[in-house]
Formats: sequence, C-alpha cells, structure tokens
Amino acid sequence: MRVSSLIQNGIIEGQRFALSSDLWRYAKTVAHCDLLVTFKPNHNEEEMKQVVAWLVDIIKTNEPHLKIEIRHHNLKDCYALYLTAGYKR
Repeated sequence: MRVSSLIQNGIIEGQRFALSSDLWRYAKTVAHCDLLVTFKPNHNEEEMKQVVAWLVDIIKTNEPHLKIEIRHHNLKDCYALYLTAGYKR
C-alpha cells in the first residue's frame, strides 16, 4: 500500500469521525501558523505551564522574530504552541 493512499484513508476516516461525533461543533477558527506544537496531556497543570513557559523562553531567546501563540485545548486537555514566522523580502 502506498503512503499517499494511507494518508488519504486517514483523512477520510478522520472526517467521518469528526462529523459523526460532532467534534466540529467545538472547533474554533485558528489563525494561520507555520508550525503547531502540541504537548501530551499532563495532570499536573502547574508543571505543564512551567514546561511550556520554558520552551517559549528558549524559542524567544534563539528566534526573537517568531510569533508564538499559546493555547490550551480543552477537549484534549493539552497545551499547544502556534508558531508563525514573519517572512520579509
């Protein structure tokens, strides 16, 4: 089986699941980003906040021009970083 057909089947199954489970009702519009980093759920909220803050600090130190948006995904109870680069010509 080719990789492209595996991906296509995964997309179709994902769409079917989202529609049948009404997950789309909880979706929010997302601004364009170049990279999305998600963290696995952690029951220790304070520890997770510290990890996210640490990573954001490292990224900001090394790439100060990146736009970083931190969000908490309530449905999965996890944090996500939305990274966007400002391209200039």
